[in-house]
Amino acid sequence: MDMQKRLALAGLLAVGMAAASPAWAMDSCTGTWSATPLRPAPDPLVVHLAVADDSPRNLDLAARFNEGLRRSGVAVDGAPTAQLQLRVTMSGGLSDDAPVAPAGDPFGWMGGGVQLQYPDQTRIDRSRQDAPPVTVRLRAELRPSATAPVAWVATLQCARQGDDDRQLAYDIGRLIGGAIGQRVDQARF
Repeated sequence: MDMQKRLALAGLLAVGMAAASPAWAMDSCTGTWSATPLRPAPDPLVVHLAVADDSPRNLDLAARFNEGLRRSGVAVDGAPTAQLQLRVTMSGGLSDDAPVAPAGDPFGWMGGGVQLQYPDQTRIDRSRQDAPPVTVRLRAELRPSATAPVAWVATLQCARQGDDDRQLAYDIGRLIGGAIGQRVDQARF
C-alpha cells in the first residue's frame, strides 16, 4: 500500500473514531469525571433530584439541572423510581482578602451552603478577571430510594468558566444524565 493510501486510511479511521465517540464539551466548566454502576438502575428509570435548600434560587437551579437531565434522555417527570443526591463543593478563585467558606461546605445551589463570590476588586486594585478559576468538585449518587444502597456513583472535577450558575447546573445535568447507569473511566469534558 502506497503512502497516499495509508494517509487516506488513517484519516478515515480518525474521523470514524471521532464520530463514534464524540466528547461532550461544557462551556461552563472543563475537567474530568468518572462513573461506576454498583447495582442495576431501576427500570423504568424516573429520577428525582434531592434538593436540601428549597429557596427560590436553589429550586430554579435544580430545575435547570433537571432540564439538563431531561435533554440527555432521562425521565424526571412522573412517579420517581430513583433518587439522585449531589454533593458539590467549590474552591479557589477568591483573593486573599475575601472570606473563604470552611472546607466541606456544599455549593449553595444544591446543598444550601455558602455561595462563594468574587469581590469586584482586591485591595491592590486588581480586577476579578485575574483571579484563578474556581474548582468545582461533585459527587452524584443514584439510589432506588433515599434509604437504599447506592446503585450508581459519579465524581466530577472541573475548572469553572464564567459565573453563570444556571448554565453550570444545566451542563452538569446533561453530562450526568447522559451516563446514568453506565461506567465512565476518567473522561475529559
